[in-house]
Amino acid sequence: CVTVSTFCCLLIISNPTPKDYEEFAIKELSTYLKQEGCGKLALDQPSLQNPCQSLLKLLIDTSKLELQERITQQTEQKNFLFFSIYQTTLSLSAPFPTYEVETLGIFKNFYIYHAQEIEN
Repeated sequence: CVTVSTFCCLLIISNPTPKDYEEFAIKELSTYLKQEGCGKLALDQPSLQNPCQSLLKLLIDTSKLELQERITQQTEQKNFLFFSIYQTTLSLSAPFPTYEVETLGIFKNFYIYHAQEIEN
């Protein structure tokens, strides 16, 4: 009984905060967007892949503050006391796609378990 109580307390204490998620998301989602952000455009028009990725990298690198603001505004946290689920719908300017990302926050760590491009 004491072990279960201790474990539950540990889970509650180590449930990451929304601020923790923002710090994680700005880093991880920036990297993800740089790699995947040209998605369908690159498949439909392979000759545009390199220019698209260069433009997207420049856009992300020069607008970290705006990206953080968008992540904050477009994220919903579901706090289950022992862990949290963060659902982020991240849309950039046209022609870049919108992404839906779901992340588990537990033990002060984050695990992206779903990331998908969605139709605008």
